[in-house]
Amino acid sequence: MDKDKYLREDRWNKHILDKWSWGAFFLTWVWGIRCRVWISFLTIIPIAGIIIAFILGTKGRRWAWEKGNWKDIEHFKGTQDKWDVAGVVAFMISMLLQLFLYLSQS
Repeated sequence: MDKDKYLREDRWNKHILDKWSWGAFFLTWVWGIRCRVWISFLTIIPIAGIIIAFILGTKGRRWAWEKGNWKDIEHFKGTQDKWDVAGVVAFMISMLLQLFLYLSQS
């Protein structure tokens, strides 16, 4: 019975760690500082930055788990979920600002 419990927990943890990270994708190096994923600083390099952002979106959660100082998987999940929201909000704000600037030039 304990074996089944650990198998379920492993699948659940794998799901959390392999989930797309909007925080890592949109907030790249800011997210990287907090999560100690230093490869995120490569996003400041033109062209390579776009590729690194996609890699961070894909692998960021797993790297953050391996590098971070987390109490447990629940703490990690809660923190990463907040980063996801912050990433999406930052993206929306930047899009609204660009729209505003475009419309103000017309």
